[in-house]
Amino acid sequence: SIWQGKAEFPRIDKDGHPVKYEYPMGQGATAYRPPIPPDIRQLISERYGVQVPLEGSFWEWLQHHPEVPVLPTEGAKKALSLLSQGYVGLALLGVNSGVLKNETIGGEKVRKLHPELVPGLNALATSGRPMILAFDQDAKPKTRQNVTRAQLDLAFWLSQAGCTVSLAQWNQSEGKGIDDVIVQ
Repeated sequence: SIWQGKAEFPRIDKDGHPVKYEYPMGQGATAYRPPIPPDIRQLISERYGVQVPLEGSFWEWLQHHPEVPVLPTEGAKKALSLLSQGYVGLALLGVNSGVLKNETIGGEKVRKLHPELVPGLNALATSGRPMILAFDQDAKPKTRQNVTRAQLDLAFWLSQAGCTVSLAQWNQSEGKGIDDVIVQ
């Protein structure tokens, strides 16, 4: 199934900007959990000193191993870059896409009384699990402020689930995203 795509000829949003990424209508915000091949499972085993099975659902196995850290990040390419290095990267649609805060009732969008973590992330947010937020190190002050606000919000909800939350940070000269840092 398609989680997200990048159009060859993107549509233009209401502000006149091209929409960089699209996701299937009606899917809602979910975390991207790609199939994990045996060679990446072996890297994860070596990195964390755990025995990851080479077959079966990696993500189901991970739910029962809260000692393995998860690194939520913004976008599939960044999560896949982390996985290529033996880190458990988990892609969100964006910095504000880790928590479901709204629902539709009678065709109207309303605020949820009890926000919840998005599917895919919620199953991994277990007591004692280290969650390392690896969001972009943006240069613009206003963008940095928005990313920081989103990190704090997601960190709050993850800590409510019992996770230990920390932030991955690096120098902007190493790259904007974690994928850029890995390339550098």
